[in-house]
Amino acid sequence: MKNYEVFALYADLSPGIWSLFFVLYIRGGSSIDIGGGSSIEIVDGSSIDIGGGSSIDIISGFSIEIIDGSSIDIIGGSNIEIVDGSSIDIIGGSSIEIVNGSSIEIVDGSSTDIIGGSSIEIGDGSSIDIIGGSSIDIIGGFSIDIGDCSSIDIGGGSSIDSIGGSSIGIVDGSSTDIILGSSIEIVDGSSIDIIGGSSIEIVDGSSIDIIGGSSIEIVNGSSIEIVDGSSIEIVNGSSIEIVDGSSTDIIGGSSIEIVDGSSIDIIGGSSIEIVNGSSIEIVDGSSTDIIGGSSIEIVDGSSTDIIGGSSIEIGDGSSIDLCQKR
Repeated sequence: MKNYEVFALYADLSPGIWSLFFVLYIRGGSSIDIGGGSSIEIVDGSSIDIGGGSSIDIISGFSIEIIDGSSIDIIGGSNIEIVDGSSIDIIGGSSIEIVNGSSIEIVDGSSTDIIGGSSIEIGDGSSIDIIGGSSIDIIGGFSIDIGDCSSIDIGGGSSIDSIGGSSIGIVDGSSTDIILGSSIEIVDGSSIDIIGGSSIEIVDGSSIDIIGGSSIEIVNGSSIEIVDGSSIEIVNGSSIEIVDGSSTDIIGGSSIEIVDGSSIDIIGGSSIEIVNGSSIEIVDGSSTDIIGGSSIEIVDGSSTDIIGGSSIEIGDGSSIDLCQKR
């Protein structure tokens, strides 16, 4: 029996160029290897379904372009590996859904661009790994939703850029690890929501920049941990809101800088802990509000600098604790 089925496949006979219509099913541990500058274009609501531990490997500058409400579904431990500067472009309300422990691995300067209301949805312990200077660019109201203990790992100077009202949603105990000088940049009213015990860990001099009225919301016992000289910069009226017993830990000379009227709100028994010479700097009329029994704890030579008409407001049994290591 064939390990794939094709319904209404149209192939343009130009060398190395394929136009795919309707559905290509890959099943039973089979694979498609696409190399040498070739491409697949998925157009007009067509789809690729990858099931049963099957895979697509995208090698040597090859690309997949997903356009106009088309989709790739990655199911049952299957995977897409994007290698050697290759790319997936997701355009015009198209989508990738990654389910049941499946994965996308983006390696060696490769990229995924998500444009114009398109989406990636990651569920059931699935993952995206972005390694070796690779990137995901999220543009124009696009979203990544990470649910059900799934993860995004960003390593080796790689990046996620969220632009133009786009969003990253981290839900249900899922996680994003930002490692080795990698970065997330959140621009122009875009957002990250961290919900239901989920987490972001920022390690090894990596960074999150929140710019132009963008926001991070940390809810329901979720957390951000900023470690080893890593940083969050909050600029141009952007914000972090820490709610419902959630936390931000700033460790090992790491920092949060709040600039240009931006804010951190710490609400409902939530906390910020600043440890080992780390710092929060509040500049240019920016603010931190600590409400509802929440706290900031400043330990081991760490600091909070409040500059240029900025403020910290402490209400409702909340506290700032200054102490040496006990």
